[in-house]
Amino acid sequence: MPAIERLMDLFYQKVRADALLEPVFAQMTVEHPQHVAHFVAEVLGGPASYSKERGGHPHMISRHLNRRLTQPQRLQWVRLLLEAADEAGLPDDAEFRSALVAYLERDSLNTQHYCCIYDEPVL
Repeated sequence: MPAIERLMDLFYQKVRADALLEPVFAQMTVEHPQHVAHFVAEVLGGPASYSKERGGHPHMISRHLNRRLTQPQRLQWVRLLLEAADEAGLPDDAEFRSALVAYLERDSLNTQHYCCIYDEPVL
C-alpha cells in the first residue's frame, strides 16, 4: 500500500497545481489522497479498510455525484495520474502499464457517468 499512497500523494499535488482540475478538488481535505489510496488498494485486492472506514464503493460514488466533469478534465485526470505513476516508481512494463491505463480509463469514464457530464468546467 505504500506505493499507492505515494502515487495518490503525488497525483493530488499535481491536481492542486493544475488550472483545469484544481477547481474540481478545491474543497478536498488533506485526508483525501489517503482515502483514495485505500479505495484503490481495496479495488486491487488489498485490505478492505476503505469499506470498513468509509462505506465502500457506494460511498465513493456518492462523493462524485454532480461533480460535472468535462471531457478535458477527465483526460487531464488520467494524464496526471500516469505522470504520478512514473514519478512514484510504479512498474513501467507493458503488462502493468496497460492494466493501469485500462483501469484509469474505465474508472474515469464511470466517474464521469456518475458525475453527469457538462460542457463547461466546474469553476
